[in-house]
Amino acid sequence: MRWWTSAALAGAVLASALPASAGDDAMPIKDLRLPLERYDDGKIKTQLVAGQARVPAQGDIEAKEVRVEFYKDEAVDALMLAEDCRYNRTEGTARSGSQVRIEREGVVITGTGFECNIKDQTVKILSDVRVVLDHPEKGKDKVKKNGQ
Repeated sequence: MRWWTSAALAGAVLASALPASAGDDAMPIKDLRLPLERYDDGKIKTQLVAGQARVPAQGDIEAKEVRVEFYKDEAVDALMLAEDCRYNRTEGTARSGSQVRIEREGVVITGTGFECNIKDQTVKILSDVRVVLDHPEKGKDKVKKNGQ
C-alpha cells in the first residue's frame, strides 16, 4: 500500500471518530494540560488541566472537569476547581457559570460562576460566595497555660 493511501485511510478513520458538526473544527481532547502563562525563566506560572476539552484551531477552548493551577517556586500555590469553563486565548481570560472552588493555604473560597484574568491572576466569583479561613489559633497554648 502506498503512503498516500495509508494516510487517506488513517484520515478517514480519524474523521469518523470525531463528532460531525458543520463547520466545527474543535478537536476533542481528554486529560488536557495547557500552560497558560510562564515566568520569564520558562517555568509554568499558570496551567489549565481538564478532564475533557474541545480545542478549535482558533477561538475559545471549552473545558470540563477543570483545574487551574497557579504556581509559585515550581509548586502549586493555589488551585481553582470548576465543573466547566470557557478559556479565551486572545484575552487570556476564563469564564464559567458553574460551581467553583479556590484553594490556597489557609483559605477555601467557593461560589457559583467566575471570571478569571490569567495574566493578572485575579478571580471574581459571581454569586453565592463563601470563604472559609483555616488559621491555627495562635497563642492558644500560651493562653491556656497562663490561665491556670
